[in-house]
Amino acid sequence: MTNKRLYEVAKDYNISSNALLKILRDLKHKPKSHMSVATDDMLRAIRIKFAAEKAALKKEIEQKKNRAKQKARSPQKQPQQKKPQGQTSTRPTQPKETSTRSTQPKAAPKTVTAATKPANKPTQSPATGHQGNFAKKKKKRDKRRRQDSRKVDQVAVVKSYKATMASLGTAKKAKKYKRLSQSDVDEDTSTNKTIDINEFMTIAELAGSLELKPAELIAKCFELGMMATINQRLDLDTIEMLALEYDCNIREKEEIGEEARDTEDENNLTNRAPVVTVMGHVDHGKTSLLDFIRKTNIVGDEAGAITQHIGAYVVKTAGGNITFIDTPGHEAFTAMRARGAQVTDMVILVVAADDGVKPQTIEAIDHARAANVPIIVAINKIDKPAANAETVKQQLAGHNLSPEEWGGKTIMTEISAKTGQGIDNLLEMILLQAEMLDLKADATIRAQGIVIEAELEKGRGPSCTVIVQKGTVKISEPVCAGTFHGRIRVMLGDLDNKLESAGPSVPMRFTGLNGVPQAGDSFMVVKDDQEARLIASKRAQIKREYEIRRGFGRATLENIYAQIKEGQIRELRLIIKADVDGSAEVLSETLGKIGTDEVRTTILHKGVGAVTETDVLLAATSGAVIIGFNVTPDARAREMAAKEKVDIRKYSIIYEVESDIRKALEGMLAPEKREIFGGLAEVREIFKVPKLGAIAGSFVREGTIKRTSNVHITREGIIIHTGGLASLRRFKDDAREVTNGYECGIGIENFNDIKVGDLIEAFEIEEIARKLEQ
Repeated sequence: MTNKRLYEVAKDYNISSNALLKILRDLKHKPKSHMSVATDDMLRAIRIKFAAEKAALKKEIEQKKNRAKQKARSPQKQPQQKKPQGQTSTRPTQPKETSTRSTQPKAAPKTVTAATKPANKPTQSPATGHQGNFAKKKKKRDKRRRQDSRKVDQVAVVKSYKATMASLGTAKKAKKYKRLSQSDVDEDTSTNKTIDINEFMTIAELAGSLELKPAELIAKCFELGMMATINQRLDLDTIEMLALEYDCNIREKEEIGEEARDTEDENNLTNRAPVVTVMGHVDHGKTSLLDFIRKTNIVGDEAGAITQHIGAYVVKTAGGNITFIDTPGHEAFTAMRARGAQVTDMVILVVAADDGVKPQTIEAIDHARAANVPIIVAINKIDKPAANAETVKQQLAGHNLSPEEWGGKTIMTEISAKTGQGIDNLLEMILLQAEMLDLKADATIRAQGIVIEAELEKGRGPSCTVIVQKGTVKISEPVCAGTFHGRIRVMLGDLDNKLESAGPSVPMRFTGLNGVPQAGDSFMVVKDDQEARLIASKRAQIKREYEIRRGFGRATLENIYAQIKEGQIRELRLIIKADVDGSAEVLSETLGKIGTDEVRTTILHKGVGAVTETDVLLAATSGAVIIGFNVTPDARAREMAAKEKVDIRKYSIIYEVESDIRKALEGMLAPEKREIFGGLAEVREIFKVPKLGAIAGSFVREGTIKRTSNVHITREGIIIHTGGLASLRRFKDDAREVTNGYECGIGIENFNDIKVGDLIEAFEIEEIARKLEQ
């Protein structure tokens, strides 16, 4: 039995209270008002009714789809054959006649005589004169009516003006269609119109795509049993259903703002540098390889000597420039490796010669194949005594990566990132592979690229690292990255050198956006600030709608029980703040996966930058723990955290975060209870004691019976009672325990149905801490 009122149930189903009352009365229920409590029978009846309507609607959609397919597959009409020139018709040609005489039967030709020939001024009879006056009056009357009909109706003008202003900017102007000839109709196919849509469009936007007025689409929604407003956002299924109602197919857009992208001109295509992603298992020497090539020490700046960020660098060689993308190898950074594989032209798979193929090596192979890019294997640490390159090649051959010397197609080179052995050969292989791929791009169009990292820098604001894929970007140009927009203020290269412009395959870092975008978002230069603001706002609206529906969803009767059940699950609430967006994303994904059916983690918020006062307030009100990854709280946040007793944990290595959160969740798990056998006593006599009930005179056969023990009463091998001891005595004295071979009197708490021959088994309950499964 739920305590929900009918108006609350109506909100769950997105219908009015009056509509719900009408439905319940049609279903033979008798609710008094919308404030009545919904019974289980009412809820069950409503659920069955809406499920049946949904199933019928789906069936109708499928039928419409099938009819549309059959209509598309039906043969075209054969055009009418034209008559060959020179062939005369069997019917005689007739002169054209006016429409007033076309229906009159043909009369015999009359001969015109002097008697019948009309004179210049014919004489009229009185009847004929009256008929003429009547015709003149009728003409005047019709003329006045036509003049009256041309008068402007001011009321109609006002209504038309209001309707036009209401639909202004929402629906497109109705197009005028020219009537086609029969031959044109025959040449045209019978396929339905296809419209480009994106999920969570509003009614107004969908009406514009369908070339309808929003009011017509809202009326159609009412016909289908949906309450809708002009600004309501629709999911993909609803959009598809409405499009089918108007015989239109839908095609989902890849991204909002695709129409603002410039297209490449084949005449302006020029060679560009290859973008190479370095992937592999953790501690196999990926960053050390880049350090040797660039003569830097990136790995020395990373906590724990493992890469925890994604970076892009340009290396100048004798054969041309190469852009390298370094990805982390730790198992938690799956999203970063996948993102690196999506923006690359080829993948360098680094495998340690003394360690072989590992889980992240296999994952990197899968990412490269999913991105459909070639793989070059670099067998690193060849200078170590335990190095065995042949074993590594055999292991890679098991994953369909056969070396060229074995007749395969995979380029494999043996290198040492420490001594530099084989590095030149690796660079030659990269340039050779790039030459075979024939990489080209148009540098004359507006720039397009991918955000590979984003952070909030102190004193600079939001900072983005992007790879330019097409076109050229310059300072002060309006840009749009994800759900944020702005103008480029400062543009830096991979060595923090200032840039004035950046072309294809060039990594660069810039500031000027009004927020921190997510890694993996698209980046593009647009025409002006207004277009950038429009695209960013639309993307933000769609993202907000998606997060709302994904996080909570529309309330239904089916998930009410699930929500009640989830209330019994213990959860550890977390707020994540990191130095870059990629790390925040990885932490959110990694920590969100930890949990069982009893305990789980809930990420309330993740962001980039220092821990602020707002984060502490959110943690205080929700009882959350703040995780700071490579960031520290500011002074006011630290003061408020001490006042509100909010726990702020600071970390610099990701697997330390995972380990601590796992231990915290294990502490929240209910312990496992196990029975430990204590002793066994046999009932040999029953004594009735006033105010105490039945006392079992027993003999301890094995073990020890303790006063604090719990007991099972067993009769003929069946447990008939489980409980505690009310008393334990030896003769007239209370005893704490009675050991094997002694007699005693045992009183059972809240149980007097003891018989001679029953067995009393004493046991202790031991609680064992549980562990989370890895």
